[in-house]
Amino acid sequence: MPKGKDLLAGRGTRGQNAIGTITPFAERQEDGTWKQVADGRALFPPEGAVELRGVLASQMKDGDWFVFSAGTNDRHRAPTKMKALAARRVSRFLDLPEGETPESRRRALVEIGLESASAGDWAVKISATEVVRVAMNQQADGRYRAYGKDLARLPVRAFDPAAVLPLDVDGEPLTLYDIESSGQAGRSLNWLSDADYLRAVSGALATGARQEAAAALEALAARADEIGELSVAGGVDVLVLEEAVRSGAIAQRLESDMAAMGGFLIALASQPETKEALRRLADEKALAEIPRLEAEALSKVKAEWDVETASRLEQVRAAVAELEASELADLSRKRNEALSEIEASVEAAKAEALRTAEEAAEGAKARLQAEMAEYQGRVDAAAAELADLEVRHSDLSKAVEDLGAAEIALAGRMEDLTIEERRLIRRTRSAVGHPVFEVQEDVDRLQLKDIEQAARDAGVFSDRGVEVMIEFAVLAAAREVPVVTGPATDVADMAAMLLAGGRLASLHADPTLVNFDDLWSRPSGAGLTAFGAAAAWVADTGLPLVAHVSGADRSAARFWFPALAEAKRRGLVPGELMIIVSLDDGKSEEAKAMPKDRALIDADGLLNREAIPFLPSLTSSLTTKPRELDLRPPAEDHAADALLLSKHGVTSVTAALRLSRIYAAARAALGEERGRTFAGRMAGILCPAPPGQPSSTATPIRLSLASNA
Repeated sequence: MPKGKDLLAGRGTRGQNAIGTITPFAERQEDGTWKQVADGRALFPPEGAVELRGVLASQMKDGDWFVFSAGTNDRHRAPTKMKALAARRVSRFLDLPEGETPESRRRALVEIGLESASAGDWAVKISATEVVRVAMNQQADGRYRAYGKDLARLPVRAFDPAAVLPLDVDGEPLTLYDIESSGQAGRSLNWLSDADYLRAVSGALATGARQEAAAALEALAARADEIGELSVAGGVDVLVLEEAVRSGAIAQRLESDMAAMGGFLIALASQPETKEALRRLADEKALAEIPRLEAEALSKVKAEWDVETASRLEQVRAAVAELEASELADLSRKRNEALSEIEASVEAAKAEALRTAEEAAEGAKARLQAEMAEYQGRVDAAAAELADLEVRHSDLSKAVEDLGAAEIALAGRMEDLTIEERRLIRRTRSAVGHPVFEVQEDVDRLQLKDIEQAARDAGVFSDRGVEVMIEFAVLAAAREVPVVTGPATDVADMAAMLLAGGRLASLHADPTLVNFDDLWSRPSGAGLTAFGAAAAWVADTGLPLVAHVSGADRSAARFWFPALAEAKRRGLVPGELMIIVSLDDGKSEEAKAMPKDRALIDADGLLNREAIPFLPSLTSSLTTKPRELDLRPPAEDHAADALLLSKHGVTSVTAALRLSRIYAAARAALGEERGRTFAGRMAGILCPAPPGQPSSTATPIRLSLASNA
């Protein structure tokens, strides 16, 4: 047996109440090497294991590796004679290949992932003198990647060759590392994924943490030729640039990941400098209103041309008139002068005036043409920019559509995996402490709208039987507890086969059934009733099951039935537990004492008498591939509810809520018109009759599919 200071390595097995055991696998020799233990029982007789207690045991998973020393176990009735001392969990070890850097290690473990590994803690060597510990798990593409919130500040430890444990497990080499024995290096690494790294930068910008964000943006600025100019506040801590080698990959990520680019741009938009740039850009983008501006420009140019032309003509006329007046005055003063000189002067003045007018008109025309050319250039530039924006908008829309389709597909896959996980859990739980109801993987999940066709396809129901199955399914989906008269046992059997995968639990009422608690536990306190056990099974599995309380009038139904119906409506009883209550004598005193607002189903004429001899053959399809009703709440239509409640004068809150649920289920099963008719008949039961008129509560619900089809 090893001494207390001897160091061993072994695998743990999780127990209960923060207690586990460790089976020794190897023992450290005096020269520091490790030798496999030949026989654990000879080392620690007779169990071949040591006990582990405390926090490490409560956190242990089966197969975790530990290094430990052994000492005598002084705990009373302990499972082993020896206990683990100074135990430490050790991690799987990933060595550093030649030529790799810390950043290449991060990209391999966080971005790319390992094709073959195992989930759990790993000690990863990042340099000749340093090592970090990360948690690995297998992701959707089958590759193993590091994950966890601590990736943003990953502590760095000093690498110690003596902490490496080389083992041979079942012929396969396994290297472990005792990272708890390694000292802290006094620094940490940021191993976030590129996407999370960008989100952190964007978040820091958006919240005003400019000094922290600037360090990361400095690295991005190194790739400005690829992602465009990037304005970064000064004052960057040079030590933070140790991770700037990531800039190239992040720049490429910004170009290819529209969601990351969107978040980055939103964060930048919150900065004052960016807001000012966006304001200037918005002013320039005003040219996007090209058609209106073009029309206004053409109209303005035409108006200015008309005004300018008229003004020039008026100026010419004024100049001519002034010149003529001047010449006439001069002629009157020089009347005695030669008439030929006067005429020559007049003609010369007219010619000069006309020339001046023509030059002025030509200058105005040239200026207007230049302005038109400038306007046309601006219009063309705006049109080109608009076309470019339309192309980018189209690309963005397609990207958004692709992302939406991928998200929908992923959501569908997640829902399928969730359903599969629940089925596996249900199959495990059904074998522990609950009745064993059969659970099959291959089932048909029926919606309410499928009930009518499924009942007809079964070939065993009469027309009234099809109505009874629809009535029961609608009331079960609305969280009601129907009371059945007639062949209630047949109703329960056929409802279980058609709607609950053949699962049925029965409770035969007797005088000992007095209050609500008697439904679930036996009067002697010796355990659950069949009804209570079925409810517990449904609560664990979430699968539909029909529960039948027969002969209710032989018990104190007036006391327990109202409490059961109320609990079912309020969701205190699992919705997948579809309850039927039946009466042996509908005219008995106990039946008359039951609530007047109960939903009553008359099941007489349930089966097609001609099909009864062939019942085993006809129902074989129901047992070969079970059917299960999807009892999730149907879609609501508050406008339709308001019309129905107003029409029938519903004044009670309870009645309004019940009728709204029944109406929604009836619409889903029968369509709008027949669902409204069914809900209207239920309104006559839930709402009291006016004074002086007989109550309709004794009348069973009848769909009359033939008349409403």
